[in-house]
Amino acid sequence: MTESREERRLSFIDCSVEQIQTAITTEWCDWKFNRDFWTTILTGEAAPEFRLVGNRTLEFWIRCYNRWQVLGQRLKSKAPGKVDGLELEQILSCPRHRLKDICKLFDHQGWKRLETEGMSGPALGKIKVPVVSLFTAGVLLSQ
Repeated sequence: MTESREERRLSFIDCSVEQIQTAITTEWCDWKFNRDFWTTILTGEAAPEFRLVGNRTLEFWIRCYNRWQVLGQRLKSKAPGKVDGLELEQILSCPRHRLKDICKLFDHQGWKRLETEGMSGPALGKIKVPVVSLFTAGVLLSQ
């Protein structure tokens, strides 16, 4: 009997995606758990679009986290849950042209806009990437 990807227990944590969802939503009732996203991250192959941030070191992700927190201080509030493409460029400290792949994974509509409008500042300003999801996926795929 073969288990589906979704039902398969995750060998590195010995639980299923469903159990992770239950644990998270029990603690944070308002969390919008994206089951497809997490099933892909935890049981699938990394998307080629993730190559910009895949296999980065934990040190890289700590630096990104710190830059994200500084962004919140500049805004005189807590760090934002979603960032636009310009903020993402600062957080990841990467060339602008490399952001398109990340946008494709985390804001498909925004990615379509970038395809038609180009990688201009105004177009990047309309992108919305969920930072916690990006960081979590990055850490799980890190070296």
